[in-house]
Amino acid sequence: MSAVRFLVSSVRPALSCGVRRAQPTTVSTLLPRPAHPTSSLFVSRRSYSTEEQKQEEPAAEGQKQEGQAEQPPAENKEADLIAEKDKQITELKDLYRRSLADAENVRQRTKREVEQTAQYAITRFAKDLLETSDVLQIALNAVPAADQSGSNQTLTDFYKGVTMTRENLLKTFKRFGIEPFEPVGEVFDPNLHEALFYQPAEGKEPGTVSAVVKVGYKIQDRVLRPAQVGGNWKLNGSKQLVESLVGLLNKTEIPADVEVVVAPPAPYLDLVRSSLKKEVGVAAQNAYTEKSGAFTGELSIEFLKDLGIDYVVLGHSERREYFHETDDVVAKKVAFAAKNGIKVIACIGEKLDERESNQTFAVVDRQTKAIADALAPADWANIVIAYEPVWAIGTGKVATPEQAQDVHEHIRSWLKSNVSEEVAATTRILYGGSVNGKNSADLAKREDIDGFLVGGASLKEEFATIVRATA
Repeated sequence: MSAVRFLVSSVRPALSCGVRRAQPTTVSTLLPRPAHPTSSLFVSRRSYSTEEQKQEEPAAEGQKQEGQAEQPPAENKEADLIAEKDKQITELKDLYRRSLADAENVRQRTKREVEQTAQYAITRFAKDLLETSDVLQIALNAVPAADQSGSNQTLTDFYKGVTMTRENLLKTFKRFGIEPFEPVGEVFDPNLHEALFYQPAEGKEPGTVSAVVKVGYKIQDRVLRPAQVGGNWKLNGSKQLVESLVGLLNKTEIPADVEVVVAPPAPYLDLVRSSLKKEVGVAAQNAYTEKSGAFTGELSIEFLKDLGIDYVVLGHSERREYFHETDDVVAKKVAFAAKNGIKVIACIGEKLDERESNQTFAVVDRQTKAIADALAPADWANIVIAYEPVWAIGTGKVATPEQAQDVHEHIRSWLKSNVSEEVAATTRILYGGSVNGKNSADLAKREDIDGFLVGGASLKEEFATIVRATA
């Protein structure tokens, strides 16, 4: 892994941030009270038959008034009842509107899923056919230009037949929305291209594609297979680039609660550590499970400690894929480094086929368990976990903040259930997907995302933005 890698994270524990849902506003409609019936005014002098009647009547009037005071007027009860019914009607209307909105959301989501299923139903089948197209192209490239239409009729006919077969295959691809792209001379894009090597290329700008090993393919607007390319080695491997990145880091203001670690290629570890400001950590991209011995080409923990290296990145997806590092190998490396005082960024994550077959949680559980089984409780103080959705790196697919949070939350829950609550609360879990200045702020808001593991190609001017988002 020759690219420069960066870790940007804030300090655990993260604060749980709840979101208060807006309460529906209740509006009561006040109706006018019913008017009193019109009464006639009658004026008269009262006459009494006896003196007793005259004395008894005021007492009776007083009792009547007391009885009336005990019973509230009927119109007050009616107004209260109307107000209560108005409130219920308003709440029911609000519930009805919300139900309609939910139903519309479900309808739109179902419609999109049906459309996407129809558009991308042949994705897996098409991927298998891409290899056939590659083999046909290899066969065509094997025929010398002079023999493609020369005197050897058999070879010429063979060449024409293979050409027609491949052209018909490409026409079939096109009918289903599958088209190739060959990016020679274009600027390297990690969402479209997969870098296999770097090479000097005269007349090429740094970061441009100088050779294509396998053409890329898109299905509709998605990358079916990234183009496998080689680029100018100045992109990630030159001393000049490393020095420019060090200069950028030295000028960047880093908040007190944010930790930044850079992982340069091994030949530049000493240069970077000696020229980089002390508050920025330096990580190696690999380390071996022995302190010393006849292990040609490996980096020992003692070598890293001599150089003042703080961290080591282990279990990266590229190490797992290209160097066939198994879960057990990664776990042994992680445990050895942690026990010997080097902090470890332990990478885990699922591939595209594992994601599409709903194995995400099973894969990260398996990888995390292998690491946890190799560690002693005290070793966790030296562990940082980095979740890498391999399916969202160099494929054109992007993990949403919600998808990233779901996996981070699951990892933390696994640590709580299988290691300890303390480890779950204090272990930082970084996101190692496609992170840039545009999506870093939204990702950093998620409760269980504590920072980022970022490829050097996506930094430069965006680096300060990513650091600020993490604070």
